[in-house]
Amino acid sequence: SIFILRLVFDARVGSVWRAARRELPLWRGLVLDVGCGDGPWKWLLHPAAIYIGLDVPRAASAFGYARGRGEQVTYDGRHFPFADARFSHLLCTEVLEHVEEPPSFLRECWRVTTEGGRCFFSVPFAARYHYAPFDYWRFTPAALQKLIAEAGWSDIRILALGTDVTVAAHKANALILKLFLGARRSRRNLIVWVAALLLFPVFILLTALQLASLVGRWGSDYDPVGYIVLARRPVTQTRTLPEE
Repeated sequence: SIFILRLVFDARVGSVWRAARRELPLWRGLVLDVGCGDGPWKWLLHPAAIYIGLDVPRAASAFGYARGRGEQVTYDGRHFPFADARFSHLLCTEVLEHVEEPPSFLRECWRVTTEGGRCFFSVPFAARYHYAPFDYWRFTPAALQKLIAEAGWSDIRILALGTDVTVAAHKANALILKLFLGARRSRRNLIVWVAALLLFPVFILLTALQLASLVGRWGSDYDPVGYIVLARRPVTQTRTLPEE
């Protein structure tokens, strides 16, 4: 499928998948996937987890998603249609940059997650302007720390996805891929196809470099593909009065 190809050739999707594969199988109970799209992450969850997807009604047309897998609920983009502390864990991948008001959105995420429940957010950093006009933000680690903490989450960990080497290889591959895709529309078809074929070995080498930099952490993580945020809703400490 297209998603499987993106896991290999798209550094952003592949890096999020690798991070999710380490975290999501540990989750149990009711899991909410906010901005679920067609629900590709559902299959990483433990069989004991119960998956519910949440997205806006325009998701299919605005973002090109197919129908969501599993149970899917729509909402108005502001207020989640769930009671407080309903979900054991919360998943939100590549969504926050498309949210007009991140602070209130993150507070809603906190509200519907039970005490002690974990969250998994991912955001792009070195990414093109996409799904226009619904692409509003790029977040630094400092901004993510501030927003997530102010929403009420604790035990916050922010992980860089890839390095500047990953980004460079990914961007170069994107240019070559555009050449491939544009060959059919070009009037100088033969010239474009010859150029594309000559660049194919370069494309494979760049893909290998991209994957190797993700695994080996080659380069600087100050300019990564994106970030993962792991956090937990704190448990309220109930004070016990001493016995008289």
